Amino acid sequence: MLDVSVRVQSIRHFSVSQMALLVENAHLLLAGSAQHRSNMCEVLLAAAWICGEYCEHLCNVQGVLEAMLKAKIPIMPGHILSVYMQNIAKLYAVLLTRAEAENDWDGIDSLDNLLLSKLPEFVLADHLEAQERACTFLAILKIIERFHSNHEKVGEEFAKLFEGELNPVAAKAQKKVPIPEGLDLDAWIYEPDLEDEASELENENASGNTAMRPEFAVFGGPSRYSSDEDRDYGEKLSKTKESKDELSEEELQKRLKQRQAEIENNPYYMKGEIKSNASKRLTRTPLGAAEKLGSTPDLQSPLEIPGVVGLNKYMEQQQSTLSWKTAKKEKRKLKEEK
Repeated sequence: MLDVSVRVQSIRHFSVSQMALLVENAHLLLAGSAQHRSNMCEVLLAAAWICGEYCEHLCNVQGVLEAMLKAKIPIMPGHILSVYMQNIAKLYAVLLTRAEAENDWDGIDSLDNLLLSKLPEFVLADHLEAQERACTFLAILKIIERFHSNHEKVGEEFAKLFEGELNPVAAKAQKKVPIPEGLDLDAWIYEPDLEDEASELENENASGNTAMRPEFAVFGGPSRYSSDEDRDYGEKLSKTKESKDELSEEELQKRLKQRQAEIENNPYYMKGEIKSNASKRLTRTPLGAAEKLGSTPDLQSPLEIPGVVGLNKYMEQQQSTLSWKTAKKEKRKLKEEK
């Protein structure tokens, strides 16, 4: 969804509306076990970024901002918190610019107080990048509050930090960028010190770490292991391989149940019938044989958020609704017939 929203402008309004619902219902994605959260909460990264970058399509910017500020910091992964922090600043810039344009100083004070009361919780995050962004934004916010205490407007200056649109750069376009003059990519930036390399080799020879494995002993180097050690090591490897190949029915059933539980909690798993080629590949391994014992159930995601529409339903709605061009053509036909 993130790549589609960046590249396809016509779908941004729809994607922003759907991602806003996910952000406002983030508690549903973070509920359940740790495995369930790790699979489901990754969508919040894309949802927060889309809502912040294309906030002009949001119907309720204040609601999305408050939902982001209510994030469960101890449970949410740190890399998602850092994205939350960056896009909280974007939404704050939009609301601040609107309030200053309307001279709504009461709204400005309440907005500043809201963020000043919530940001210290993000400062205590374990993730270093999220903590750094929270500290930086909190320091900037305190400076902005000083200007607001004197009824000075700084919203437009703060919004300039997020001006412009982030567009993807194609690989072919990157190749067309010329290399700057004077830059030699084949030359050493820092030439290695030959004396240090020679001293390292001497230390290795002195400590006796130059021994090689048995298969390379024919080249003249001393073997690292003795023949008895090699035999014991080979026996251990063969035993581990046999234990992996020979699995009891109880272990197979247990693995099958674990696999089905992972499928139920995985939002990226495509539900449906398994093709014949895929089933043939699965029978080659014991785990595949275990999966073949039970028929694959038609699993549905337990997550249901009101208002969230799938992309296929959206395309059906788009096809069912008449565009303004076809509507004009039909009106012209009716006029000509009359």
